[in-house]
Amino acid sequence: MIKSMSIPYSNLSTHYDRLMSDVDYESIFNFVLSAYIKSKNTKPDTIIELACGTGNFAIQAAKQGYRVTGVDISDEMLRIAKDKSRKQGLLVTFINQDISRLKLKEKYELAVCCYDGINHITDEDKLRDVFVNVSRCLLPGGLFIFDVNSAYKFSHIYSDNVYYESYDDLTYIWQNQFDKKTGIASFELTFFQKDTDGKYIRYDETIHEKYYSKRAIDKAVKKSELQRLAIYDGYSYDEPVKRSQRHLYIFKKTEDLFK
Repeated sequence: MIKSMSIPYSNLSTHYDRLMSDVDYESIFNFVLSAYIKSKNTKPDTIIELACGTGNFAIQAAKQGYRVTGVDISDEMLRIAKDKSRKQGLLVTFINQDISRLKLKEKYELAVCCYDGINHITDEDKLRDVFVNVSRCLLPGGLFIFDVNSAYKFSHIYSDNVYYESYDDLTYIWQNQFDKKTGIASFELTFFQKDTDGKYIRYDETIHEKYYSKRAIDKAVKKSELQRLAIYDGYSYDEPVKRSQRHLYIFKKTEDLFK
């Protein structure tokens, strides 16, 4: 049986945590926290995670006692995130919104978007909207910390490569294509899920990401109240190099009260 759905992440959400099982979200959170403290000499009281998916980063923040909100466009991802946080007895607020249309009443000291969230915004006008909306939901002096996949990763790690993994109840195939002219990467995901009667059901999903250079990000951020503080090689304090796979950006909202 083959099932294909057009709702973004409808199939991926079910298997997302298994596919991301090698990601150390605790270490990522601890680094983001250290980067905030390094810049501000204090800890944040309020955190918002954008494109939070199944809530792994937000849950780490809640475990360490922070007041945190997670925002995502996918109802299915948020359903899983809510269930996970509830089972762990954690209080996390999850909101279903498109981050390019973000409208929130609360203001935050730290906004985070990790693991390709920005790359999933494939329209440059929408990316500009993201930065404007994030700056609006930050308190003056607040930080926006996010990562993006590098040109090297799109061209050499993803490119036209195929990845697969097999479990007792699930096999998935991940086929990649990257168009250097448009900067768009297409990920064709095929899942074979074992049903209760031992038969396998096939699910297909296509995910798109866009490469953004430093110049493109600086251009997109111009209409916001954000100022770039630093760029790092992934979740480290190292300078980016040619073979860096992930770039980490830190932006600060202006503290000019008359702006």
